[in-house]
Amino acid sequence: MAIRRVFRLGLALIGLALAQPGDAQERDQLAEALALPVASGLAGARDVPRFAWVENVAGVRNIRIATPGLPARRLTAYTEDDGQQLYDLVFSNDGANLAFVRGGDEEFPDEEELPNTGTLPLAPQQQVFVTAAEGGTPLLVGQGHSPTFSPDGSRLAFTRRGELWLWTRGSAARRVAKVRGNVDRLTWSQDGTLLLFSEERGEHSYVATIGTDGERLRYLDPGLGHSVEPIFSPDGRQVAFIRYLPPPAAAAADGGPFWSIRVVDLATGAARTLWSAPSGQGGRYAGTRSRNLFWSPSGLILFPWERTGWLHVYALDAGRGGEPRALTRGDYEVEAFLIDRERDVLLYAANADDLDRRRIWRRPLRDGAPVRLGSSEGMHFFPTIAGGEVAAIATGVSSPAHPVLLGERASPLAEVPTAFAA
Repeated sequence: MAIRRVFRLGLALIGLALAQPGDAQERDQLAEALALPVASGLAGARDVPRFAWVENVAGVRNIRIATPGLPARRLTAYTEDDGQQLYDLVFSNDGANLAFVRGGDEEFPDEEELPNTGTLPLAPQQQVFVTAAEGGTPLLVGQGHSPTFSPDGSRLAFTRRGELWLWTRGSAARRVAKVRGNVDRLTWSQDGTLLLFSEERGEHSYVATIGTDGERLRYLDPGLGHSVEPIFSPDGRQVAFIRYLPPPAAAAADGGPFWSIRVVDLATGAARTLWSAPSGQGGRYAGTRSRNLFWSPSGLILFPWERTGWLHVYALDAGRGGEPRALTRGDYEVEAFLIDRERDVLLYAANADDLDRRRIWRRPLRDGAPVRLGSSEGMHFFPTIAGGEVAAIATGVSSPAHPVLLGERASPLAEVPTAFAA
């Protein structure tokens, strides 16, 4: 009974607070602040400086697109705050077309029960769309997620609950395979004849390839544990991936090794261990918030490792292996990284120099010192490359998340909301 009285008293006090003079204006200011545009899901085209991102304005999500030096424009025309997510944005290499997913759950895309935040009679479907970068009505190509364009941009592969689908412009999407697990890291070969992916089956996973004709499904070097992050070599003749084992419950913190990097020759199927993590610090696999394995044109394989207790990027010679070389070092964490293939440099987001701020850094893959991109103000996340230009998501105390182009300073790719402008 005493608890109920306290509860009723609390409600009365809240009511009195809400009735104070000037509160309507304060609530309007709060609503305005919550309705400010927030950007996410930044994507870039490979061959041209063209970027796209998701913009959430008062709960209404749309895709915006921008080329440096030109005003950003809206690419979609959704008008309702219906809770449906937009995600998995990906350009064709030439930047002429953009694929994206609407509906479903970005974090758990293969869940049986799809989100229904609008309490509709039937849950909205998880749908893959393609739209021209110049504008127009998006074309629905099928149900699923993780779309990826073929190298020439004429086809689109995507997945849905273990199914692999292939769409060609002018034709309906067709299912080319069904595997037991869920598909991750779907990637085209350079010649457009193979699809590479990791198949997650819960307590274990495999790496596989399948011909784009729906034939020749091959599991590469199947083994115990989890095989993840598969990548093609630059010439398309080999595949590298990370294999890790969950440590036993009683394993010591410095036990191991529990993970390695494997390389498979596609012509012969022969597999080898390029490198295995030694026991001690870093003996357990830990990844970043981005892709975690890259194969550079210069023949280096890049991966994350907690050897020092901090998550850093290391490089291995893809032919000889040997001792990994640290590309980042210091008392900070690398949050995401990728390769600028044209310049053979590493881009990464990290809290170097200031543990409370994420910023973007660049350094050569061979020799050279890291250079911070953009200004020292605010924070920068998720570096993205398009046609040689580098962009990121920026935020700070004076502005919500928005895309910026990174050079000596950070210049917005779109207008920053004036209510929060510095």
